[in-house]
Amino acid sequence: MKSDTPLDYAVLQLSPKRSRCDLFVSSGGNTEKLASGSVKPFVVHLKVAEEQVALAAELVKLEVGRCKNVKTWFTKGTLER
Repeated sequence: MKSDTPLDYAVLQLSPKRSRCDLFVSSGGNTEKLASGSVKPFVVHLKVAEEQVALAAELVKLEVGRCKNVKTWFTKGTLER
């Protein structure tokens, strides 16, 4: 999957202690693991995701509704940064 590929969604799969996670991205039925590591850097700018982690969710799914220009900014490259 290229960096400019528009995403259908991204998922943070949390560890049992919710201190670590794997980040997966999906587009057009293709899913790939993008990163692994501490949860905090992934959710520090996403209040909704941070709240879901605090509520003991096993995964956090990030997706954008029908929003203008979504294909230009919700891409694999956005999450690689």
